Amino acid sequence: MPSPRSGATLEPMLSVALAASGFGGISVLAKLAYEAGSEPMSLLSTRLVVASVLLAPALLATARPHLRPEVLGRAGAGGAAFAGAGFLEFEGLARLPAPTLVVLLFLAPVWVAIGSRIVLGRRLGWRSGVMLALVLVGVALLAGLPDEGGLDPLGVAMGVGASQLYAAVFVLLERLVRGTGPIAAIGLVAAAAALVAVAVEPSGVATELAGPPTAWYAVAVGASTAGTLVLLAGGMRTASAFTASLVTAVEPLTAAVLSWALLGEVLTVAQMAGGAAVVCGVLGVSRA
Repeated sequence: MPSPRSGATLEPMLSVALAASGFGGISVLAKLAYEAGSEPMSLLSTRLVVASVLLAPALLATARPHLRPEVLGRAGAGGAAFAGAGFLEFEGLARLPAPTLVVLLFLAPVWVAIGSRIVLGRRLGWRSGVMLALVLVGVALLAGLPDEGGLDPLGVAMGVGASQLYAAVFVLLERLVRGTGPIAAIGLVAAAAALVAVAVEPSGVATELAGPPTAWYAVAVGASTAGTLVLLAGGMRTASAFTASLVTAVEPLTAAVLSWALLGEVLTVAQMAGGAAVVCGVLGVSRA
């Protein structure tokens, strides 16, 4: 794993790791919400609205000096990417076991690395090529063979698409945090994401909060999102987008343990091998 940027310490990395554990838990909470009657899009809208409301006081106290057009544009792009990634993630969770979906989300560092190659001209090298091949093999094992009860191809595609959008969020958030501070950055991104989600699903919040048990799950998912976003942004004060996305390797482990304990979801041996290959391949790309 590459070293964080100059000035990074163990504390920011711990903050990102705790955020990753939180995101893994949110995936399992979302699955429990589906069992209680929630729908993916309405749950996502409520998640983002609750998170943005909880972050609003801190945002109002810190954001005013930073409300420049370039900051608002970057925050708007980050919010749109976060909302889109959340939509694909929540729809994917309705089709896949939580541990599988979360491993697919962990592909985000791969896209950051490839983006660096395309945009910045950084060479990946043959070792990175080997590791990327290992990632592809891992994804294939996770998806399984269709004639042997393999996973929903659309769900797999949604997980991969969500990972690409989350990679964009990492990159945009890195720039925002360094320009505005963590609280203002994450508050602006959450507010923009909430506006996008409500525009797409205007009645989603009212549907989810109409009564228990969906209301309790929706509020829990939203509150957890606010806390994990603060932890993530705090860690990215000194950690680069690539390093922070790598530390989120904690997320698949958290999701696997909670899914087994709360949902009874257990992957096959081949799928567990595929998940391990994905995680090892992503970490290998960082070392290469």
